[in-house]
Amino acid sequence: MPLIIATWGGDMTSARREAEKAFKKTEVNMESDISLEDMAKEIKELEVQLADMKKAYREKRMAGLKSAMEARKSADEAVREELRALGVSGYSSSWSSLDPSRLYTKWY
Repeated sequence: MPLIIATWGGDMTSARREAEKAFKKTEVNMESDISLEDMAKEIKELEVQLADMKKAYREKRMAGLKSAMEARKSADEAVREELRALGVSGYSSSWSSLDPSRLYTKWY
């Protein structure tokens, strides 16, 4: 750390100039080392990698919702079977429509 302070000398503008010079040197070296075709190929590969990562991200993000929806579907099927066993008619598959006072059953 003392070496950095000694070379920096406390002048912020000179440090910035040095950083910009170093960046320009690496930028020039990068441009001369990589051809346009290679750059295009690398960009395509990175785009494919990004698309795969986005897909994996969506799947992980929606995993909880997907399992909850599957659990709801199986619970709904169990409710339908129970209502069928009780002889209830006119049941729709929506949870919000399950109103016990509106169910028609033959109790005799």
